[in-house]
Amino acid sequence: MPNPFTTLAKQYDLDSLPSANTPLFLLSTIWRSGSTLVQRTLASDHDIQIWGEPYSDASLIQMLTQSALSLTQPQWPADRHFLNFEEIHQNPEEYFIANWYPPMQSMVEAHRAMLDRLFKISAENLGRKRFGAKFVRLSVREMYYLQWLYPDAKFIILVRNPWDCWRSYKGYQWSYRWPKGIIKTVQQFAKLWEHQTRELLSEPPSSLLRILRYED
Repeated sequence: MPNPFTTLAKQYDLDSLPSANTPLFLLSTIWRSGSTLVQRTLASDHDIQIWGEPYSDASLIQMLTQSALSLTQPQWPADRHFLNFEEIHQNPEEYFIANWYPPMQSMVEAHRAMLDRLFKISAENLGRKRFGAKFVRLSVREMYYLQWLYPDAKFIILVRNPWDCWRSYKGYQWSYRWPKGIIKTVQQFAKLWEHQTRELLSEPPSSLLRILRYED
């Protein structure tokens, strides 16, 4: 499945986003798959800060991804939303400006700036040269979003036998999507594991993406 965000760069002739010194994102297919173990191992290198499920109940990456996906619609935004004419700039009161958008380049850079401020600058303030984050609630579309904003990013997808995951999880009641989405039963857990694993493992391994089995 192609990354839907790649078409935006061509459609709007966008400038490339700058390197972020190769951020590293850990995407676990579900809880209890070893993401914290990998995070701790990576964090032993004091050059990199690996944030742990940052602001998970805010669904930050998921919500940003959803808002960015709206930009990939075939007919929206339209050319009429970008009034890039000097006459309009000088005399806006004489034109229909009810839907006057900032440039698409600004929109893309704004998405990147928020995550840079949250993850990258916060890591630099701790004296770390690189940053990363581990997540257990993201699907492939959020991975595409992160790839889009951080073209030099690397990804590790973590997967574990579902029965072992459930044995480790059983007794907890964690929210997959706050305030709803509480996972209580083995049926809910298995359905979530199957969906997330199928999606994330659909991406072939590459120099920027590695699939890591807990059992290995």
